Amino acid sequence: MHCIICQFLEWLIERQSPGRVADLKQQVRAQEYRGLNSDALFQVETDQARLRELYELWEIDPGRAFSEFLALAEEGSVWSMQQVAAALESGLGTAVDPTRAEEWYRRAFERGSDMGLLRAGYLAFVRGAVDEARNILSGGVERGLAAAMRLLAEIELRVEGRYARSKARRLFERAIELGDPIARVKFTRARAYGYFGLKEIPAGIRDIKPMLDALVH
Repeated sequence: MHCIICQFLEWLIERQSPGRVADLKQQVRAQEYRGLNSDALFQVETDQARLRELYELWEIDPGRAFSEFLALAEEGSVWSMQQVAAALESGLGTAVDPTRAEEWYRRAFERGSDMGLLRAGYLAFVRGAVDEARNILSGGVERGLAAAMRLLAEIELRVEGRYARSKARRLFERAIELGDPIARVKFTRARAYGYFGLKEIPAGIRDIKPMLDALVH
């Protein structure tokens, strides 16, 4: 169930532009992992043509695609490790298995995958290993990964609430300075929810609609 503020924001946007809420959510999801190094990892793979074939196979025979990607991942293909982990997390071509998904994300991030770092950190948080999640994501923060800053800020607010305001604000602001549009969305939403104090709620509510509109134009 949505909170009252969520319902109000969705009503405000939908009233002016029917169907806009769904479009905005899709755009936000599409940009959430923008700027990661997945393309760079793909470029150093030795058999890119094979990987393209298998990626297209997800649509036709996901079970076979998973098996083939798993074999390549076990041989050391980092890009395939990401595919295997994502499939295990979502249940594409295999049973949902968060434990194995986290294991493969971890293997990928240990070999330099930004996506692996983010998802391993998030799944560690989901299973209650907060300090482990912090350690993983802090590694991304130290090397300037804006998405890691944004995710760690969200985790700090969930775990510590108002006691994490200063730390979370700094992380959000650093990510925004690095040009992460989703950090701006998350920070503005957190202000609207009251995470940064009651005084910031009106400004958060006021800013969120024009900010989302700017995001998708």
